[in-house]
Amino acid sequence: MSRHLRGKTEVVSYDRDANLLQIRRFTLLIKPPGDKPPRSLPIIQNSLAVGSDPDNDIVLDDKYVSATHARLELDDGVLTVRDLDSTNGTFIDDTKITEAPLLPGHAMRAGKTILELRAEDAHERIGPIRSDRFSGMLGKSHAMRRIFSLVEKVAPSEATVMVSGETGTGKELVARALHALSGRAEGPFLAVNCSAISRELMESELFGHERGAFTGAVQQRAGVFELADGGTLFLDEIGDLAVDLQPKLLRVLEDGTFTRVGGAESLRTDVRVVAATNRDLAQAVKEGLFRKDLFFRLKVVSIDLPPLRDRGEDLRLLTDHFVETETRKRGAGRPPELTAEALRRLEQYPWPGNVRELKNVIAGAFLAASSPDRIDAADIDLPGESLVSEGPGAMTLAQAEKEAIVRALKASGAARSRRRGSLASPPPPSTPR
Repeated sequence: MSRHLRGKTEVVSYDRDANLLQIRRFTLLIKPPGDKPPRSLPIIQNSLAVGSDPDNDIVLDDKYVSATHARLELDDGVLTVRDLDSTNGTFIDDTKITEAPLLPGHAMRAGKTILELRAEDAHERIGPIRSDRFSGMLGKSHAMRRIFSLVEKVAPSEATVMVSGETGTGKELVARALHALSGRAEGPFLAVNCSAISRELMESELFGHERGAFTGAVQQRAGVFELADGGTLFLDEIGDLAVDLQPKLLRVLEDGTFTRVGGAESLRTDVRVVAATNRDLAQAVKEGLFRKDLFFRLKVVSIDLPPLRDRGEDLRLLTDHFVETETRKRGAGRPPELTAEALRRLEQYPWPGNVRELKNVIAGAFLAASSPDRIDAADIDLPGESLVSEGPGAMTLAQAEKEAIVRALKASGAARSRRRGSLASPPPPSTPR
């Protein structure tokens, strides 16, 4: 486990209406006694030991400073100074303290050394980047290129990020980009779908369990907060997390500590959390289904992904990408050409399943195409068409996806049969009854 947490050393806020990102970073200006020059120390970890001993995070060359003199804890923009029973005491603005906050512009004194806290605010307007490709994501629309810019700016920070959007809009891709562009890129990236694991198993999945904690727990097991130490944890569909587990999640977000199921030891982890949801969490808070404090703790920076139906100018770019991907996957030569009618069919469809549905539709079109060089409108099966129709006959998304898989398998079998020539002789007609 990490010795120090890297998180919460910055205060990050994003004004979506103004497209303005603000990041507040903290620095200590250390003024030693005598004629020694001052030095500036950026605070990049949220727990700092101060003293004359070389093992401290901040080593002070001052004979009046104790070996372990004080500890500084920075959490969500508040720096707390705690004296560690030093011989000569710790002072803030000439007042001797045991524990007290140190505000920007004020100073603490240990021995004859002065440590002044300074806050530096950086304001950056989030405008669209020029490229239509960014860290595994595609989009030439203004909305997507602005999201790319926001991800690029937020990734190096330690801010918790909430990614919202309909199913299939690419929320995990955003989470992976935030990880890849952060200082945690060499650490693990783990993803957990909170809607896919039962309540009984979710606590163990998140925090691990001790041997004998419950029936079937035959050995100790680490949870994802332990396994993702030093990296990023993506909590998908966070709105489906059971209400009674939310306080434990809030605790680990606040102070980086947790206990395994059935355990008593408090463990510490250094994890950046990116959460995602396709639900209206603000409404869930009003209905008592989601804790308000957890909601605001997760939504430090919010990234809202638009549905594909609002990204018309991205459709052709994404289609070409998936066609090229399928071509490489199948070891084919040149990508097949989509006819004008096929493109028109794709453009007129509202894509209830978003980018994920488009990817699956293109894969199915490869199976259904009668020619390896061309994809016609007839080769494109849009399973969600009934979702946008009105009336009791409309299918659910799950039903539509199931039927799409069945049709794709049938098309695959038919395509193989045509290649073998087994369809040369049609079956005999049935005898009328």
